[in-house]
Amino acid sequence: MRMQTQFDRSYRNNIRNIALGILFILLILSLSACNQEEFEVLNVDSALSALYFLPEGEHATILTLSFEVTSDDSVVEVQIITPDKNSRWVVSAQKDEAGRFTVGPLSMGKGNALSAGDYSMIVLNSRGKTIDHTFTVRPLSTDIDPQEWGNYDVNERLLTLNRSGSLQVGDARLELAQGEAYRIADGIDEFYVSFDHDSTIVRVTL
Repeated sequence: MRMQTQFDRSYRNNIRNIALGILFILLILSLSACNQEEFEVLNVDSALSALYFLPEGEHATILTLSFEVTSDDSVVEVQIITPDKNSRWVVSAQKDEAGRFTVGPLSMGKGNALSAGDYSMIVLNSRGKTIDHTFTVRPLSTDIDPQEWGNYDVNERLLTLNRSGSLQVGDARLELAQGEAYRIADGIDEFYVSFDHDSTIVRVTL
């Protein structure tokens, strides 16, 4: 029978220590991979709209966008940068029931137009992880003359549209057909009418 020597025991201990070290490294790598969250921006939808203020006669351009992320965040911070890099907005966005985040409407104010082109977006989640994303905004297209959207009878508080559109009064939104009349309730001092899938929006101040 061969007697086990000190060299044999030392060799076996070294092999065991190496094996344990390899297992430990694999375990750390496995845990690290599990902890790395997937964070990407998906399905970005953006649009420009023309906003007209009546009876003031002012106008502005507004930008709205929505998107999804691959993480489980319910609230994210979003920075939007215009194509010329001269203007930016920083806002918070909350996930809705459909799993989408909505930002906007964003505007530079009355008399200022936003251009089409490639906008930059930086999304920051609650764990400090950020992702950069570029999205393209199509040019504004509208054939609505803001002065011919319809009429409003001040005495009767009746709104009548010259063509079908959407009416926003406070938090309520409804569809009106061409020629259909709607009475604006007392205490309401403004409403919005939109056409062409919201590409043209008229705000009427009473």
